[in-house]
Amino acid sequence: MKRNTHHQATRWMPRTVSILIVLMAGMTIAQSNIVPKKQNKGDQRIYLVHSDELKYDVNGPTPDAQIAKGHVQFRHQGAYVWCDSAYFYQESNSLKAFGHVRFKQGDTLSMNCDYAYYSGYTQMLQARRHVVLRHRNQVLNTDSLNYDRLYNSAYFFEGGTLTDGNDKLVADWGQYNMSTREAEFFYNVKMRSGDYLIETDTLFYDTRKQLAHILGKGSKITSKSTG
Repeated sequence: MKRNTHHQATRWMPRTVSILIVLMAGMTIAQSNIVPKKQNKGDQRIYLVHSDELKYDVNGPTPDAQIAKGHVQFRHQGAYVWCDSAYFYQESNSLKAFGHVRFKQGDTLSMNCDYAYYSGYTQMLQARRHVVLRHRNQVLNTDSLNYDRLYNSAYFFEGGTLTDGNDKLVADWGQYNMSTREAEFFYNVKMRSGDYLIETDTLFYDTRKQLAHILGKGSKITSKSTG
């Protein structure tokens, strides 16, 4: 990653979060050390665990789908999906879930939304409308979120809010990695930490250390005491 510009760094500590401010001009952010996805070995099939009703509609709009209704549950490589109803595409190893959709992976990750599409081959979960992602002590709220199980990262792109204890971050676009527990936020970023409000275009946040890296000339920090 090349950064052909000078920068100035200072460290500032509010009561609840450490802030590292880096002011840069014309900085280009590039990901040059991206690790290729690792395909999980073993059985890649999605399994329908339960539904109160299961049928085909060969003359309907989805003749290739099994239509599951009532207390629907799916299982795929250690993860589970519950919903009110679903279209299960066994041939393409995918599903569309509707109504009170709930996703759970292990003991630390869960998600709720109104609608979701999941592919067993790519392991990409696309969650829409009233999405709430919970990972350990972090809660992410948005209406459009993609969760990539292979990279263990979640992406929101129509506005989202991450709450981490007393810290709250709002942005138009961002991502959160469950393995590193690091988040990246872009465009109209606002972070509220105690009495302090931080406004910037780009912010990197480590939830383990509550450490934020703030980038951009227009970055601003205000407090209730100073205004």
